[in-house]
Amino acid sequence: MNRKFSSDASDREIADARDLEDGFLLWKERFKSSPASAGIPEDLLDATISRASLEPQVIKRLNNQSEFTSSIWNYLDSAVSPKRIAAGKDALAAHREDLKKIERRFGVEGSILVAIWGIESDFGACLGDMPVVNSLATLAFYSNRKAFFEAELADALGILAKNSEFEADWLGSWAGAFGHTQFMPSSFLRFAVSLDGGEASICGKSPVDALASTANYLKAYGWLPGQPWGVEITLPPSFDYLLADGRIEKSSEAWNRLGIRRTDNSPLPDFGNSSIVLPAGSQGPGFAAFSNFRVIGAYNRSLAYMIAVGHLADRVKGEPPFAREWPRLEPPLSSSLVREMQSRLTSLGFDTKSADGIAGPNTMASIRMFQARENLVPDGFATLGLLERLRCASTSL
Repeated sequence: MNRKFSSDASDREIADARDLEDGFLLWKERFKSSPASAGIPEDLLDATISRASLEPQVIKRLNNQSEFTSSIWNYLDSAVSPKRIAAGKDALAAHREDLKKIERRFGVEGSILVAIWGIESDFGACLGDMPVVNSLATLAFYSNRKAFFEAELADALGILAKNSEFEADWLGSWAGAFGHTQFMPSSFLRFAVSLDGGEASICGKSPVDALASTANYLKAYGWLPGQPWGVEITLPPSFDYLLADGRIEKSSEAWNRLGIRRTDNSPLPDFGNSSIVLPAGSQGPGFAAFSNFRVIGAYNRSLAYMIAVGHLADRVKGEPPFAREWPRLEPPLSSSLVREMQSRLTSLGFDTKSADGIAGPNTMASIRMFQARENLVPDGFATLGLLERLRCASTSL
């Protein structure tokens, strides 16, 4: 190929390249002279970025994240499987003394750290098999979060320049996270610690530094020691489902006055304000989610992930499964169907803010408002039946 690539290529030039490989070459040249790469040793920057490869598997996985595209019950079946619960109990016992040290230092319980470890890397069995630099470069070039991944790539190069544990082809996940608890480069630079001093090692045979680093991360985001992530609840027949919005918080006393109870009919415990979370609307388990639930969300904002971490932590401590069953006969919606739902809601005046194929808080709030207008239970649950209702409403305009 005799094509000349400019270091100041515009987004339009990159988008108009003849194919992905051409666009990627243009992007790499621009990145090497971009503000994001400032401060990286020039020889390391040039050599590493020049060798970086476009990863088709990363592009394939980009819009196929299981915690966003699968039903929550299918995700939990895998994330909190009997095998993983048993392995989590073993991990909790095997690392009990180190976890006690970590809890004394950071205030984060070992069960939560073990749960994150189990879900992120299956207790170290799956640390990732994709070159971190390639993954981040591919995402910085191809994803719709280019600035974020360019910054992460720059941080990865900074790690290569300073940390002896890492080499240019070090491996991680398709999204550029690495180590036992899958830190992004920026998180490694901010939060990685060694429990016993020295250089933090989060990818080695021992998970202790990774667990301590994760505790440091959670503490920085406001983890409250000794408090639960949430509790499963039952709702009274008179419950106003418009209150089941994760952004609405009330004290336990206020929720108790509305008739909300734990599944054993006891009142909600007083651990500060909580929000009511109904991942499957009125058809599945519901939860009073406390402050620590939102801290888990700082690690991964997926609602399914947040519940999985909390529930796995409970299960490795010996607590029972959820009391209420999930609506397993309800077919999950693909990303394309969720995007259609978002577009139709917005066209009807219930703005979802974006059509990204993820039924997040804004989409759930829009669904509630549409359901209320249609005299349906306004529980925010995205179902195929609801989509059919939206289609009928759209065609009648």
